[in-house]
Amino acid sequence: MKLFKLPTCKEVYEHNHDYVQGRHLSLKDKLLDKVHLFVCKNCQRLEGALKSVEERMIDSIKNRQQKLNLDRVEQLKNSIKKKL
Repeated sequence: MKLFKLPTCKEVYEHNHDYVQGRHLSLKDKLLDKVHLFVCKNCQRLEGALKSVEERMIDSIKNRQQKLNLDRVEQLKNSIKKKL
């Protein structure tokens, strides 16, 4: 008799989506998701790729903020005002 059924990749993804949306998971679901991520190579690759994308996006945002030109911002504001 199985006490615990490991979730599928899709179920783990849905649990993570629910968690991000503010819904809380039970301790059992959290643990089973962790076990799945520990044994599933596909989910490990996906998680690594998502972390890489997140890091690149953060770096890109930081670089854009450093290159921000206030004169250009004012030009864009004025351009938008004229079109309204």
